[in-house]
Amino acid sequence: MLTRELGDDIMSSLPMRLITQKRIVHFMVHSPASVKELGSWVKVIKSAAWTNWADAKAIYGHRLDVVKVSSSTSVGVFDIMNNRWRFIVAIHFSARAALRGRVYVLRILTHKEYDKNIWKKEL
Repeated sequence: MLTRELGDDIMSSLPMRLITQKRIVHFMVHSPASVKELGSWVKVIKSAAWTNWADAKAIYGHRLDVVKVSSSTSVGVFDIMNNRWRFIVAIHFSARAALRGRVYVLRILTHKEYDKNIWKKEL
């Protein structure tokens, strides 16, 4: 089995998979000021091997909030460009060593849109 061949330590560090990257590219095309910071955000996400929210918070600190939405699911809210935008993501952490975690970009909102809290009811 692949896990035995490579060892659990190596397999547990598989990077996250970013889903809906097209949404991010579309956003960057329409918001050129975001390109540098979002490019860095994508690199961090794609190289991360998070197994829980605490792992993600260890990297992003106060720039990541974990919020429970109306479906009782917890989502991550990333502060992009000093509160100019908020990226709302669902992260499916993988407890199994041979699987990669997934980061789904659910919403990209301005700070004003975010403050209306409509997104919490929709998710």
